[in-house]
Amino acid sequence: MLDKSLAEFVTQLGSAAPTPGGGSVAALTGAQAAALVVMVCELTLGKPRYAEHEDLLRGVRDQAADLQTELLNLVEADIAAYDQLAAAYRLPRETEGRAAQIAAALGPATEAPLAIAESAAAVLALVPEVVAHGNQHAVSDAGMATLL
Repeated sequence: MLDKSLAEFVTQLGSAAPTPGGGSVAALTGAQAAALVVMVCELTLGKPRYAEHEDLLRGVRDQAADLQTELLNLVEADIAAYDQLAAAYRLPRETEGRAAQIAAALGPATEAPLAIAESAAAVLALVPEVVAHGNQHAVSDAGMATLL
């Protein structure tokens, strides 16, 4: 899904296709929030006015960049987990091993949304640092990261 353009992603999202769905959107939205945190850090680093907070903001930037990557990976993980579960449920009821396949697919289908929520919460936890110590001309971008 990540190889598609934003327009293609949104078009497929609005189609009758079951994926991408809410989990993928949540992961992508979290990745965008993380990217905004990275952006505020990048707009701050190297500016003399914010020099005393450089080390802190480098750490925040690196954490946010890692979370951005993680959340982008979770876009695909959520789709794969849903597709696996849906395929198990589509098996005819009399299929031998159907219940076991459903049970095996339930774990990943719940792990992806949980990982998305945890990663998004970690992004949110970084925002106060960039609001307090980041470039004040970009504080609205940090605020948008919070809203996402």
